Amino acid sequence: MTTARPSTISEAYAESVRRLTERRVPDASTEAGELLATAIPCRRLELPLLGREPMSRRQHASLRRLLRQRCRRKPLAYILGEWTFADVRLRLNRDVLIPRPETEELFEFVLKTLTEVSAPRHVADIGTGSGCLAVTLAKHLPGVRVTAVDISRKALRVAKKNAVQNGVAGKIRFVHGDLLAPLRASAFLNAVVANLPYVARKDFSTLAPELRYEPRRALAGGPDGLSLIRRLIPQAMEKLKPTGWLFLEVGHGQSRKVRAELRRAGFEDVAIKTDMAGIERFLAARKPKERV
Repeated sequence: MTTARPSTISEAYAESVRRLTERRVPDASTEAGELLATAIPCRRLELPLLGREPMSRRQHASLRRLLRQRCRRKPLAYILGEWTFADVRLRLNRDVLIPRPETEELFEFVLKTLTEVSAPRHVADIGTGSGCLAVTLAKHLPGVRVTAVDISRKALRVAKKNAVQNGVAGKIRFVHGDLLAPLRASAFLNAVVANLPYVARKDFSTLAPELRYEPRRALAGGPDGLSLIRRLIPQAMEKLKPTGWLFLEVGHGQSRKVRAELRRAGFEDVAIKTDMAGIERFLAARKPKERV
């Protein structure tokens, strides 16, 4: 028995919520609205005003195609091809990790800290991915130059497009390579920001189905999730100017180990900050002043 085609936009919305809920898609009502607004197309805020409008065959066909993808648990951001991060709009594809709300909190933490302590001239975003941190920092820090590094050339292509789209391409230099290794000069950065892969090998089987679509290289952090972070810390100590800052995002239960690594490397003023869920998610550490 086939399901009757919804005759109005309100009916299409209700049907979309039902289908997504059956497939256990998180936040089904919000995501149904996003997919429906894309299919019409219109702004999501306009949907209540259009509720009694008839749903055309073309619109319904487009909605069905989008729903099929989401019911297979393909992430909404990849279906839409774009995503909002802080106050910028980013183009996304499966070559890059989808920026999380936690990383928006990292951006706000970095921006607040750097604005209060100095006027940074040169910041490095390591593992830039979509360029979300590089773009927002370039946009919000006056006079700053950002060096965005990624080991994936495909990710760098996405990040470059996002810099152009948001009008900050002239403030960002994109570099292909492994962590800070391609930046040869020593002691020239005011800050290093990194949201590196931190999923432990044993935890991959517990991840949400959506994570199957995202690049594993952008998630996998080795046996305990900290392989790349451990490598970055001494490199940051070498590349940062005295009193320069290192900012990190880490996974649940990793902050104390990372704090110990930072102190062992010689960093001072090591601070841990929780995210909105109360998880110890972010660390900031300062390179000491030069000894006289």
